[in-house]
Amino acid sequence: MKRKLIIIIALLAIILMGARLFAGKAQQEEEREIEELSGKIVLYFKGKNEMELGKEYRNVSINSIRENAGKTIVEEVLKGPTSEELVSTIPEETRLLAVSVEGNMAIVDLSREFIEKQQNNAADSLLGIYSIVNSLTELTEIEQVKFLIESREAESYNGYFDMSKPFVRSI
Repeated sequence: MKRKLIIIIALLAIILMGARLFAGKAQQEEEREIEELSGKIVLYFKGKNEMELGKEYRNVSINSIRENAGKTIVEEVLKGPTSEELVSTIPEETRLLAVSVEGNMAIVDLSREFIEKQQNNAADSLLGIYSIVNSLTELTEIEQVKFLIESREAESYNGYFDMSKPFVRSI
């Protein structure tokens, strides 16, 4: 009788260990699948050097990239950097209204806060523009970026830059 009880306990222990091992493998497989469903994008933000952009790599859903990579990238830039080494120069209140692509040009439509809430600082204004431009031109199909404010062409960016023409990668 004791022998049967010991055998039953040993079998239960083996079954429980097997179930744990199986659950651990299932969790690892699920984590790997999640990794496969995300992709890395490159974003640019103001670096430690006042006139320099630094790179930040971010994992995003592969589905959001497939649906509208440009929109995903600009949304992530607007969220700001996660690294303490980098700083956003885009006003927090800025909203993305739309992103479209015509040929090799991305057209980014932002809320008026992009201009109105910007510090009156030419360097930060320039870095704000190029954080979006350089992030979008990481996509092979995008070579230039045109900005709209509230679905209209803006003539200038706080008097510093001509906004009527597309911007190409720089800095």
